[in-house]
Amino acid sequence: MPDRVVSAGGRRLGAALVALAVSALTGYGLMASYSVNRLNQLSGAATLADQTSEKNAVLSAVSDSTVDTALTASPLMQRLVDVAMVRASYRGAAIGPWMTHIRRLGWRDTVSLQNALLVAGKNNDLPDALNISDALLRRQQLMEQLVPILAMMEIDASFQGHIVGRLAQRPSWRAVYLTSMEHMQSPEQLTGRYAVLRALAARGGLDRDEIVANVTMLERTGRPDLAFDIWKSTQKGVSQPLNDPDFTRSAQSASLDGEVIPFEWQMMTGEGFSAGALEENGRSQLTIDWDGRGVPTFARQRTSASPGRYALTVQTPSRSNPNLSALTFRFLCGNKATPFLADPKRPGYYVASESASCSYPILEILGDVQPSTSIHQFTIKSLNLHRIS
Repeated sequence: MPDRVVSAGGRRLGAALVALAVSALTGYGLMASYSVNRLNQLSGAATLADQTSEKNAVLSAVSDSTVDTALTASPLMQRLVDVAMVRASYRGAAIGPWMTHIRRLGWRDTVSLQNALLVAGKNNDLPDALNISDALLRRQQLMEQLVPILAMMEIDASFQGHIVGRLAQRPSWRAVYLTSMEHMQSPEQLTGRYAVLRALAARGGLDRDEIVANVTMLERTGRPDLAFDIWKSTQKGVSQPLNDPDFTRSAQSASLDGEVIPFEWQMMTGEGFSAGALEENGRSQLTIDWDGRGVPTFARQRTSASPGRYALTVQTPSRSNPNLSALTFRFLCGNKATPFLADPKRPGYYVASESASCSYPILEILGDVQPSTSIHQFTIKSLNLHRIS
């Protein structure tokens, strides 16, 4: 009987302890739930870069016990840790231990990565900044903000190898990065991008879109020398000083969509005229149709010519082409135009009126002013540019 009494007493004691534990657990659960919800409500203040006096006041109003309880209850909830870290930073606490904890968890949460990127920037840790930027860009996050920042890193010659190594792996963001040109402005950025492109060309090559975007950008920003070197290093059989003199490449690419590189023939079409390269009987040629109105530009190409005087040999299907006199050939150096004058003793031979004053002048073919409107048709088999002095 005493055993049965003790056993009953034990059961009552056990039940009481269970009830007490459940009560305590329920109380803790309610408190933990409140703490987690309270910090969740402050998730808008989870970024280190967005610190204001108002957010500081809001975060400071949260008690230490609330923060500790929330972190204990949900230690793997990224946003809670970020909020707690920002709150700690307001109080002067070191960020390093917090970031170590976040990195150990291997999170790829956007806000956590933003915070890590800010810390890497403050520490001038470019390799870490590149790794974090890579993680964000692969998630297609903050692309408009990160692409210009990474482009600025190209200026540092000692760091270019890191960027080339990452781009050579062809991450999903490579195309966007190498074809976004709005932020490329300073001379240092241009030479930095040139070095990166040359290195990439040697490590697997560049895609057509990447070549077009960067060569065009370098040419338009006043560095045709760098543009031509990149283009020539990625092409086969480039002719100098005038490329594709017989229009073979232009005819082959006529059916392809996309922007033309400045060192290739650019054919123009407008009201009353059209120009294009065609292949006929196995030979390519430039054909121009014009109604005789205005002075339209039919074709142009930035050459690789250096300063000096040049002559132009124009070959047509027949030795005499009466319509050729309606065409004008000229060099452009900035706003300065230098016409090529026909040699009356040598049909199809033109000599520049003076020396070209710049490197990489543009050669243009355009219509001359006509006394009356009439249909003109031109066929040119080849153009050969050569220096004479």
